[in-house]
Amino acid sequence: MTRRRRFGELLIETGVVTEAMVQQALERQKGSDKRLGEILAEMGVVSEKDIAAALARQFGFKIVTNFAKYSFSPAVLKVIEPEQALRVMVFPLKVEEKSLYLAMGNPLDMETIDTLSFRTGLRVVPCVSTAREIREAIDRHYLKETPAGQVKKSDWWSVLVVDDQEMVRSAITATLKRGGYQVTEAENGAEGLKAALQNPPHLIVTDTVM
Repeated sequence: MTRRRRFGELLIETGVVTEAMVQQALERQKGSDKRLGEILAEMGVVSEKDIAAALARQFGFKIVTNFAKYSFSPAVLKVIEPEQALRVMVFPLKVEEKSLYLAMGNPLDMETIDTLSFRTGLRVVPCVSTAREIREAIDRHYLKETPAGQVKKSDWWSVLVVDDQEMVRSAITATLKRGGYQVTEAENGAEGLKAALQNPPHLIVTDTVM
């Protein structure tokens, strides 16, 4: 049984989603690098806060919010490289008594926890947060100064949503905008291709039929 399956079963057990919703999300997740929670949020059946609350109740994790506004020392930020923070959606909160307190979108990600613990020699203490909160902290504290040749901060979150069903397209767009993405919409494949050529996005969200 995979970690993703266990995470889905947890959400079902806590009443956050139904088994049918999880199965649909798992199908959409195939071939992507998105977490199950992100897929469910895109589907509009669950919010990131719902997922964080469910994880906190089940495992006793501390929920951390609004931490982007605080100051973090360079020593703490250097514990994790910006690229890794973005890839696995984590943010270092503090180092105290040989423990690294880490904001995580998925605090059940033992691979990331074990890797960081081995590399830093610190005991990782996961704290649950939402992807939006973590992205905001990364954006503010890691990407505030962009070296030449790297992606500009203002261009970082560029997504093209292509779907011929207006309700689905609107739901996905609203979710992405809440997460801080810059979103462009297209209602069919031809418009989507034109939009992608005119202003190439970092990610295109569409269904398999289109």
